[in-house]
Amino acid sequence: MAPGDRARTSPSPSRNMDASGNRMHVLHEQFMARWQPQSVGLTLPDTGDVHVYSLTPDEGAPAIAHVVYARTTCAELRAGPDAVRAAIDAVCRRVETRSEDSPGEDGAASQTNPAAGYYVATGSATRGQRKTATLPRGSRKVKEVQGRTAPYRHRNFADPEVQHVCELAAPLMGDAARVLQRHVGHVYGGMWEHTRANPLMGMALLYPSPGMQDGRCAHEFDVPHRGQPRGPSIPTQHLAFRVAGARDDASMQERIMAALGVSDHHMDLMDSDHDAPILFVPDISDAARARLHGHQLEHPLPSSDLVLAEGPCTSSRGDRAYRIVTCKDGWVCIVLTRYRRYMHGNVYPCGRHGVLVDREGVPYLARSRADMPPGVRLARLVCYCTTSLDSFAEAVQEAWNRCSTSSQRLALVQSILCALDAPLDARFLQCVVGEG
Repeated sequence: MAPGDRARTSPSPSRNMDASGNRMHVLHEQFMARWQPQSVGLTLPDTGDVHVYSLTPDEGAPAIAHVVYARTTCAELRAGPDAVRAAIDAVCRRVETRSEDSPGEDGAASQTNPAAGYYVATGSATRGQRKTATLPRGSRKVKEVQGRTAPYRHRNFADPEVQHVCELAAPLMGDAARVLQRHVGHVYGGMWEHTRANPLMGMALLYPSPGMQDGRCAHEFDVPHRGQPRGPSIPTQHLAFRVAGARDDASMQERIMAALGVSDHHMDLMDSDHDAPILFVPDISDAARARLHGHQLEHPLPSSDLVLAEGPCTSSRGDRAYRIVTCKDGWVCIVLTRYRRYMHGNVYPCGRHGVLVDREGVPYLARSRADMPPGVRLARLVCYCTTSLDSFAEAVQEAWNRCSTSSQRLALVQSILCALDAPLDARFLQCVVGEG
């Protein structure tokens, strides 16, 4: 953003802090009116089941992002509305039942991962010098892999409710992968380049597993059904599942929780430097659809719009920033970009005089039935990898490739297995056996 622009945004109603202890800020509608980013997806063609938009700020330059809209009835999307609703309900149930004094166990409301609202995240990470709440055991180095410390799976992976969320999310990810492979194949192929180049550890770090995504497996370690071919999947080391909006009969507390889930504007500097997808899937009840019509159905949840900004955003016309409509009745939206390079976040509505919360501290969004219409919910599945895990996978592959005898490879495998915690040790062993 241009110098000084951050000061004209507003502190997040969630009161989230970044890793340095600074209050996170949200983009709001008054700021958007001044900034005037280019709109994407506000209206879509009546014909065709899939529409792809390449966001190219400068003529002749490579696209900084691709936005894909797919009708929920298109052939690639096999999970129906019941599956979407079940996944959303699983996230809300997990958030409402987890320990109130440990919200960080799912990556929520902590300084190292500033998120709030209906939010469940799990995946793998690397061990740093300081202990964290999700670190299962002490740090273990692998001498044969450049003395690197072994990665680990976040502790919440073993919780049945978290596993249930991922099991329900996996088919939605497989659906998105089919759309991407068919309609933006070059982007889909690029997403897989690093994992395919470093399969031993690269494949072990993926979760939900490819088999869970393409329907061959219900759980991570299931044996694939015989004769069922491998299908497309998203290579992700982390899954963050967020829910925007509120159900028809949501209480005020539920609406407040949903309002706090509006994303602050940020850049994901730890992410890998390759395209990653965020998948947006709407769940609009029949009652809400009867109340909303015309333009409202095309844009029922403006706070879920994703703002994506390229470069310093110094253009007075705002043509170096985009506002992507992500919640559209009857459409799935997939946004692919390198989130470590570009500022992104949601858009917060403003109340009277531009305030975001009332005198009681309740977010304006929670009180506004116009900005958060009952019965309109949006599943947001954030799929991403990190540079530190990619680096470890590269180091393991290099060590494997240097081995010239079976005894050397066996010693390397034993050393890595001793350093890994479950379930990464079992996943790694699967990859070794598959490698032969």
